[in-house]
Parts: sequence; C-alpha cells; structure tokens
Amino acid sequence: MQSSYVVLVFAAIAACPPRPPSPPPEPDVVAVDAAVRSDGADDAYVRACTNLHALGCSEGDHEDLCMVTLRLADQTQRTDLRVDCLVAAASKDAARACGTVACP
Repeated sequence: MQSSYVVLVFAAIAACPPRPPSPPPEPDVVAVDAAVRSDGADDAYVRACTNLHALGCSEGDHEDLCMVTLRLADQTQRTDLRVDCLVAAASKDAARACGTVACP
C-alpha cells in the first residue's frame, strides 16, 4: 500500500508542468540613481535633461528619471545617445534631429 502511495506521488509530480524560466533581473535603478548623483561624470546628462526640460520636451520633465535613463542607456551601450547634440539643441526640432528623443 505504501509503495503505491509513493508511486502515485511521483506520478503526480511528474505530471506537473515545468516551472517557467525566471525573467531577467531588472537594472538596479536605485543604485544607478545614486551613482548619477555621486560622480561628476554625469554633468552632460544633467545639462541634456535640463535643456530638454527648457525646450518643453516631455523627456526632460522629470530630471532625475531623465538622468537615470540616459545613464542606463549609456552603460548598456544600446544606442548612441548623442548627449552633446541634446545639450546643444536650441529648439524642439533640433532635439528631434539628434535622433534620440521624440520631444513632442
């Protein structure tokens, strides 16, 4: 009787679907945010975000989030952010021409 119970338990476990894979870990935004605030190398990000805000681009509405986003994108090297172009942009059209913001 006991061996049939063990076989039944193993059969039930074997019938269970496999566990789905774990999602990749999210970037540690808090750590990146702290890094943005602690080192002076991010002055270009600050200037870019401040300029986007001054131009009325929605990407610059939340300066802290803007800087963290620029820093993460730069660290992962997913795209050329052209931060110097965003800093120099004198209009929404110029910011759009940088190719990295929609600037509605």
